[in-house]
Amino acid sequence: MLDKESINTLITKINILDIVEDFCNLKQYGDNFLGLCPFHDEKHPSFNVNVKKNIFKCFGCGKGGNAIDFIILYKKFSYIEAIEFLSKKYNINVFKHIKKDDNNYKSVLLLINHYINAYLLNKMEDKSKNFDKGINFLYNRQISLNTIKKFQISYSTNNDVKNLLNFLINKGFNKDYIYDIGFVCKKYNGMLYNKFHDRVIFPIHSLSGNIVGFGGRTLLSKHNIKYINSSDSRIFSKKENLYGIFFTKNYIRNLDHCFLVEGYIDVISLYQNQIYNVVATLGTNISIKQIELIKKYTNNITLLYDGDTTGINSAIKNIDIMLQCDMDLSIVVLPNNQDPDSYINLVGNKLFINFIDNNKLDFLHFKYYQLIKKNEIKINIQSESIKSIINSISYVNDNIKRDLYINTASQLLNINKDVIVNELNKCILNRNKAGFNQNNIKNNNDILFKSEIKLKNSIYEYEILKIIIQYGNMPFKNNSLLRHYIIESIKNIDFKNKVILLIINSIKIKYYNDQFIDMKFYLSFNDTNIINIVNSILNKKSNISNKWNEKYEIKQNIKIKDLLKYINDIINRLLLCNILFDIYNISDELFNCINKIKIVDLQKKYLELNNQKNKIAKKLGISILNSI
Repeated sequence: MLDKESINTLITKINILDIVEDFCNLKQYGDNFLGLCPFHDEKHPSFNVNVKKNIFKCFGCGKGGNAIDFIILYKKFSYIEAIEFLSKKYNINVFKHIKKDDNNYKSVLLLINHYINAYLLNKMEDKSKNFDKGINFLYNRQISLNTIKKFQISYSTNNDVKNLLNFLINKGFNKDYIYDIGFVCKKYNGMLYNKFHDRVIFPIHSLSGNIVGFGGRTLLSKHNIKYINSSDSRIFSKKENLYGIFFTKNYIRNLDHCFLVEGYIDVISLYQNQIYNVVATLGTNISIKQIELIKKYTNNITLLYDGDTTGINSAIKNIDIMLQCDMDLSIVVLPNNQDPDSYINLVGNKLFINFIDNNKLDFLHFKYYQLIKKNEIKINIQSESIKSIINSISYVNDNIKRDLYINTASQLLNINKDVIVNELNKCILNRNKAGFNQNNIKNNNDILFKSEIKLKNSIYEYEILKIIIQYGNMPFKNNSLLRHYIIESIKNIDFKNKVILLIINSIKIKYYNDQFIDMKFYLSFNDTNIINIVNSILNKKSNISNKWNEKYEIKQNIKIKDLLKYINDIINRLLLCNILFDIYNISDELFNCINKIKIVDLQKKYLELNNQKNKIAKKLGISILNSI
């Protein structure tokens, strides 16, 4: 691993002129050296090296920095590679051996992945023996050299495993740490083997660009499994990562849409053909964690799976979890059993986009055509398929959308709307009674989570009272006071803290009777508990720790210009706590209820509250999954 002290020693010894002169012709002008810039075409020198400051600067293209920056730009190296390059020039060892008891375990694993990738890329670039298999496979799949370099694709052989291990050990890594990554492995008899041997290697990047794992596509017919991924570790879980998202996240955000495909090469081929807003799951079934990654950038997603039976079944499996997470979902079935990679290479970007635009289906029509139309004669299959469609509709949170889907389903399936509603209510009831919902943040009966909501509720109640006392007499719109605005905004909120409730109710009485409130009013109560709370606010001695302030986004020093936004934020957070309490109570009632009429009524309330919850969460910009 890189040693910070050694790097600092290296930086102090570097002479920028020694470095730059290896790559550029420079002439001295006074204290500086000038030459033609290596980073852009120019006829007159504008590239300047200042030896005293140990920096370079081009006044033509604007590039500048120290010697490390120069090597990164000129050699197209990463920071680590630049440090390694310079350390060799100055004969300074910048690596240290890592001990088992180090606390930076994750950082070490990420660095090991970085060097594994660098080693394999170097072998590919040197066109080492046996490594041409990988490049030939990629060229045959119409993947260009630029795309290969962009996604850092390489190839791995088994007969090079000892060299790879020694390469990593020489970088200062402990063998046990190397084995923890699961690329180089050791059998029970001590023999080494490469888990990814004879496979094209696809590095899997995190959102921040770190290589957290690898995917491998076999080139051997004897391998039973075509694709494998790194094993789960402290830095990698295939359920929490998406292939390609580091490269495509900004396109997804800007276009407000994401294509979801199954394979690495699907992502690469679409990207190469100017369809940049695409990611792939690391397996056929998507997880909630993966959906949350996509939701950081968009709520709009199109499933673009293979057109064969396996691809269609995968799409069907993933529909419900998408709906649970409030994704606006479309599905496209590609023609003639094509996959995204083969189809875009067959027809090109324009016809590919046209096909998607003309064949995009919502989940209801997709399921109808795949499950019903293909099995029109088989009544038993039709019955189960209809239940599957209704079950999917039951996951739709938005009341208006759900009602539209119910109406559409009634027409498509030729089934009475009341029958669909009754079946839909059964689906929701069964999920609640089973005590299971894939979209739960916590189980409905999770005492710890209820305690967390109670804690948040008490913090936000205190904060609202504090704002009323400290800022309540500030002028507001139409000759009213800020206190009046807050009282109107919280009139439908149920305060749980009895002491704070007493104070709030007293303030409300004054407000409704159009009576002025000054500081004497807050100190006129005879109740010791009320006096203690008021004094803590007036003396600005909050009983909330700094960590809690940060966790629950409580601000100690609020700028006046930000005050109204902050007030609305706190009120919405408190309202959200209220709704969560109500959802818990209804869930408990549903679980124990046996009266069918009451069950239907409770389910309606449950869905309404969920809808309110999601709207408030969206306002606040926080992630709360579909059902609690």
